[in-house]
Amino acid sequence: MPTITIDTTIFQQIFNATDPIVAGWLIFKAGGWIPALIVLIKGLSWVWLNERQGIFISQQKKVFLAIDIPKQNEQLPKAVENIFSHLLGAYSTSTKKERWIDGKVGAIFSFEIVSIEGYIQFVVMSWEKYRDVLEALIYAQYPEAEITEIEDYTQFAPQKWPDDEYLMFATEFVPKKGNFYPIKTYPEFEEKLAGEFKDPMAGLLESLAKLQPGEQIWLQLLVQVGPQDWIKGAEKLVKKLIGAKMPQAGPSLLQRAMDMPIEALALASASLSPAAVPAKKDQEARSQMLHLSPGERIVVEAVERKIAKIGHNTKIRFLYIAPKKSARTGTAIAFVRGALLQFTTHDLNSLGFNGLLTTKRDYFWQTNSLWYYLSATFYRTVNERMRINFRGYKNRSLWTGGKTFVFNTEELATFWHFPVLQVKAPLVKKTEAKRGEPPSGLPVMGGLGFRFGPPSAGGAAAAPVGEPSSATPAGGPPSNLPIA
Repeated sequence: MPTITIDTTIFQQIFNATDPIVAGWLIFKAGGWIPALIVLIKGLSWVWLNERQGIFISQQKKVFLAIDIPKQNEQLPKAVENIFSHLLGAYSTSTKKERWIDGKVGAIFSFEIVSIEGYIQFVVMSWEKYRDVLEALIYAQYPEAEITEIEDYTQFAPQKWPDDEYLMFATEFVPKKGNFYPIKTYPEFEEKLAGEFKDPMAGLLESLAKLQPGEQIWLQLLVQVGPQDWIKGAEKLVKKLIGAKMPQAGPSLLQRAMDMPIEALALASASLSPAAVPAKKDQEARSQMLHLSPGERIVVEAVERKIAKIGHNTKIRFLYIAPKKSARTGTAIAFVRGALLQFTTHDLNSLGFNGLLTTKRDYFWQTNSLWYYLSATFYRTVNERMRINFRGYKNRSLWTGGKTFVFNTEELATFWHFPVLQVKAPLVKKTEAKRGEPPSGLPVMGGLGFRFGPPSAGGAAAAPVGEPSSATPAGGPPSNLPIA
């Protein structure tokens, strides 16, 4: 068997070097340039791919559809789950040219709930080429639904933040335990004995209906269809939870390249100063499924149930906009946070605010002081967070802000679905008649611009958002909906 000889001269020089710069240069010469080159190549390829994908997405025309479902809706969230499941049909694999030259990405849809002064509308954003598919899916589950194309309501809010007259609170919701642990889903809101479904949407819609003049709340559920390779990570988690033996994956090319100088140094050090190297023990873990506690068994079964359904890349945003003089930020936060707590299961997962993107002024360095400017280098300031959240919401961007996570179709339908018959929120837009007759809430171009609802009494145009209403109709849309 041939023997391998190592020239230890360079390593002796590294060990004897007292100047860090000289030692770093010697390490670079000894092979440290290899991982540096790989990192550089990967970084440049990421920048290129990100640029091409941005161009591809910008070329996709967006359409915004207001969805009004019948007042007597008896469909459970399972109907919306079917819609989310069928969206996977919009996914297609990409060739290398489509990925690296055209920047092709999976289709992106945005499912939104908008409350303008308590007047609530369900809105869906789709790329135009998937509009027919989306409408067909909705009509298949809700044959009497009304689907109306509207303008993007975000254009009627202030576009530059911070604003002199309006305040914004914004954040992203994130699962606290990552992708694979599920939140509490709609089947768990059904009382088995009584056979009654307690809609988790009820409390949220009742809260959104209580907004006052000038207040707006936007909720956005971004969904991107894609390959189901996330399941592999969930399966590894299951094996870890039950103590099953997992095959050890080989190191990546980057990891091997980064380990080369270290291994060479270790080998050279051993040749310079021979020492006994303890043999690596084989740490095989046997399955502990039979020894799991009842709580641990429930967790494993819940993760496996999540794997069983289709999952989509997801991002959830929340914006509250109101005039500074009448803003009720604490109340608005309580409305939405309280609704989120319904989905919490302490042994599984829950939704919380992304602290790195939440616009809040809880700390002294976030105010206009010396600390504010000194910390701007290391922390996102409040104003920066406002701009990031608003830009991400308006562009329906998965890449702006925090990382995406995976929700399966059951979790998506739990968070966003049309209210069932028992939900009595009076200002949720619903259809008055079967499809075929124009709905009562078609978008109106009044003298001052666009809004969701019908004209105010006497045909007068709506007042700009935030300005006092001439009247507050009971049980109907307010007269000062957003305008151009």
